[in-house]
Amino acid sequence: RISIRYHLEPLGKDEVPRYIHHRLTVAGSSGDIHFTPGALREIYHYSRGIPRLINLASDRALLAGYAEQSREIQRETVIKGLKSLEGEESPVSSGVFKQRLMLGLAGLLIFLLGVFVAALFLDADLTLFKKNRLHPSAPATDAKSEQEKPQGNSFYTIQLGSYKTEAEALEVAERVKSTGYPLFLAKATASDGTSPHRLFLGQFAQKAEAEEVERTFKKVEGFSQIQVVLTSTQLSKKTAP
Repeated sequence: RISIRYHLEPLGKDEVPRYIHHRLTVAGSSGDIHFTPGALREIYHYSRGIPRLINLASDRALLAGYAEQSREIQRETVIKGLKSLEGEESPVSSGVFKQRLMLGLAGLLIFLLGVFVAALFLDADLTLFKKNRLHPSAPATDAKSEQEKPQGNSFYTIQLGSYKTEAEALEVAERVKSTGYPLFLAKATASDGTSPHRLFLGQFAQKAEAEEVERTFKKVEGFSQIQVVLTSTQLSKKTAP
């Protein structure tokens, strides 16, 4: 058994009249049946050039013309014939409808999937929120910062310098008092027997905080020899005038 399959492409608008004329000739017409230009345009508009639909529309138009006892098929005759097709499914419109239906269903499925995933995340966040609210965890503590906290009455301070006389120390204090940090003087006894006056700036509970101020003073104020120290010494309350 040999089978042959051939796919016909849609006909062009100018090919439809010749195709209908050919079909009429094959059917035995002697040329006494005539389709007007308006009728041909209506058939092409309905069929989009698909031969099977051209045949269907032409057949219904001829049937409507026979009912009117007219051998001239006009546009109105074609429309009457096509109305008899109402309720019958057109392959073109059916294909478009099915395609749009599938796209719509796919979009709806994606939307519902997104809602489902979002609901899962929201439920997980709500569960975690309730858990944290009922059983709040202790705030995290930096181990290094905890170790650097001074004990007792000790605190971190910044030694700005060591000066031979109190006047020199107070002169430096005058320069930096606008920073707002408290200034302290302490008289020490050096190994060479002298008693230098040391100037300290600030009281800090954390070493990191003191080091940050130290870096600022080195960069902005020009103090190059300053250093952060931990002291438990009762510093003098005397500050710059």
